[in-house]
Amino acid sequence: MTIRIVGLSGSLRRASSNTGLLRLAQRYAPPDVDVVIHDIHDLPLFNVDVETVGDPEPVTALKTAVREADALLLASPEYNYSLPPALKNAVDWLSRPPRTRPLAGKPVGLMGAGSTGGGRRAQRHWREVLGVLGMVIVDQPEVAVEKAWERADDHGDIADLAVHEAVEGLITNLAQAARQARAAAQAEAEAEKSGAT
Repeated sequence: MTIRIVGLSGSLRRASSNTGLLRLAQRYAPPDVDVVIHDIHDLPLFNVDVETVGDPEPVTALKTAVREADALLLASPEYNYSLPPALKNAVDWLSRPPRTRPLAGKPVGLMGAGSTGGGRRAQRHWREVLGVLGMVIVDQPEVAVEKAWERADDHGDIADLAVHEAVEGLITNLAQAARQARAAAQAEAEAEKSGAT
């Protein structure tokens, strides 16, 4: 059965190197893994008043895509030594409603391209956020592309072999975590079914 991974890029640029990393993940994903890049351009800013009326269509589409996926893959730049607002906003929407903890237990891969630090500070902040949400964080091998603007082409693609190898390792590890999470969920469901009969 195919493992489905939803990839989100934290950069809205047309030629984003972080979106380029997601394309690399698609390229190097194992044969039984489908990596789908989900566009977050149209998400409104999170607002409880809006949520109370009902999730806007782009929010519903994102939640459905992630709910049906086995794992999430974040490609995050670093803005002012911290998180990119577009991606943080997407995760804030995905964390709702809080009582059901929709992201709890779901594996999430973490990578990024940025400035001299390669986005490592942003990844450190992401670990705090994703940990609070109860997600299973997969961040090895490290994918933190330094000086991405010098290494990416006009489309945001990076030719560096070391980056390719790191992305391949990360998507392989994330796929394995997704398989384990699916197996655990199936075993739990079977146990509950047996207990109910």
